[in-house]
Amino acid sequence: MKKLFVSAGVMSAMFLASCGGASLCDCVNGDKKDSEECKTMETEFKAKFEKATDDEKEAMMKEMKACESSEEEAAH
Repeated sequence: MKKLFVSAGVMSAMFLASCGGASLCDCVNGDKKDSEECKTMETEFKAKFEKATDDEKEAMMKEMKACESSEEEAAH
């Protein structure tokens, strides 16, 4: 379980570092969706996802879903 959290933290750090000013949530559901930063992040995400273990994939998907659910909550 600890390995899962470490992997999720590492993946999160890579996403945030790779996209400069845009956060993962900005790219998932924000105004910056079509920016070059988000396009780069998406390409890197897909490459990392293909190589990830099942636990890492699950952590990556949870992080993205957290962005989507926070967007839904803000809309209500």
